[in-house]
Amino acid sequence: MKIKTTGREDLQNFLDKSGYFKMSILKHYPLIVFVERNQIIEVEIINSFEELINSAYPDETKVMSQWGGQWSSNFFKYTIGEVREYAKNYKEDDE
Repeated sequence: MKIKTTGREDLQNFLDKSGYFKMSILKHYPLIVFVERNQIIEVEIINSFEELINSAYPDETKVMSQWGGQWSSNFFKYTIGEVREYAKNYKEDDE
């Protein structure tokens, strides 16, 4: 079974500017994770990027999140692997 998502793909821009990556809990805009199990797609909610990065989900697991704005909101699509890669670079930049 294949999962197809649509949304913006500029993950680095989203994570750099939204501030969500630093938040311990995403109260208003949690992360939506799409997991295939036994020919069924399960939609799971994750409340922080730290939880997502440290999860047992494979790197190719698809994720979507929303960045709410004053006049409109944007949805972003990416994989857990992309977030894990961002986290490695983020820690290096932060030191």
